[in-house]
Amino acid sequence: MNRQKILFCDQDEALPSAPPWAMLPLNLAAALAKRGHEVYAPLPKHQHARLWKESINFVGSVQELEGTFDIVQGHKSLRQARKTTEIAEKLKARPFQWVINNIFMSWNDVFYAVRYELPILIFQRNRTLGHLLGLVPRSLRVPKKDLPQLIVPTRYLKDELTNTGLEPNTISIAPLWVNTNLFSPIDKETRDSLKKKLGLRKKVILLFGGYTALRGINTTIKMFDIIKKEKNDVQLVFGLWNAPNPFQGYLNLGLRTDLFNIINLADVVCVLPRCTHQMRTMPSTLMEAMSCGRAVVSTNVEGIPELIDNGRDGILIDYEKEWQVVQESARVVIELLENDTMRQELGKNAREKMVAKYAIEHAAKCFESIYMSALEE
Repeated sequence: MNRQKILFCDQDEALPSAPPWAMLPLNLAAALAKRGHEVYAPLPKHQHARLWKESINFVGSVQELEGTFDIVQGHKSLRQARKTTEIAEKLKARPFQWVINNIFMSWNDVFYAVRYELPILIFQRNRTLGHLLGLVPRSLRVPKKDLPQLIVPTRYLKDELTNTGLEPNTISIAPLWVNTNLFSPIDKETRDSLKKKLGLRKKVILLFGGYTALRGINTTIKMFDIIKKEKNDVQLVFGLWNAPNPFQGYLNLGLRTDLFNIINLADVVCVLPRCTHQMRTMPSTLMEAMSCGRAVVSTNVEGIPELIDNGRDGILIDYEKEWQVVQESARVVIELLENDTMRQELGKNAREKMVAKYAIEHAAKCFESIYMSALEE
């Protein structure tokens, strides 16, 4: 592809405490710059901005830019789409909007979230607003005019958007990515040393990520209640941030900058979402665990089956009723804990898939292909 002049037009508003690998737009911008494109972005507010200064041309604001661009790449949400189009018109560029989160929600899921998240919803208006917006009729959630070319990570989200009346050819798919160099298996000596430091003497079932009840936290606890009746050599460990309580009886490591090592302590990683609202339709937690070569167990909902090939690089549990997920996941996890060969084979295949299909270099090529097709029209 010819060298393109690209603007990532939204300022990255990641929290100052967020680790650099979690800042997806800037990592994509840097990957495109590495492939020879001239990439610009507003100067981020967080402390890690210096990490990208050699590859990205940072400016104080979009208003400072002059001349023409080839591509304006927006991100965040559909609410920002019209702003992306306006900026692209000013710079005589082709606009694109990157939408990675599931933006729709059912009433049943709202009731479930309120039941378990009420202490948070009372004080965090943004989360409450997010749930309420998920209930707005789909035809009203998606603007029909001045909409850029959309880029989404899953077929599921593309289908959800086309069901609102958007033309399929206005939506492209480019998978998310994981830093496969950072999130990689560690040696046994390092693993044993870190487990000893954290006081972990048993086999570990791990659930990590930002707190939301819809991630399946309560489902995982109920699952573990079944497992511990049969096995006394297993420990449930959380790596949850912004959690409303300390999860008495369970170890919660919170947000760790060495998450890539913490994941390697798990014998099995369980992420059992009820839905992916307020999460990515292709959850980064699953991708990070798979990249570390861990055996993962998840639910067969929304975009997740596009990531996991059931029985080959992970295990998927059909979600009909929560009690059914609890019982089936408990059975599967016990089987994995007792079958080292099966567990290691799943982890090996998962690692190979992440390196082959979900590395940042692959994602950059996908975006290039989407840009090229649009510019040739």
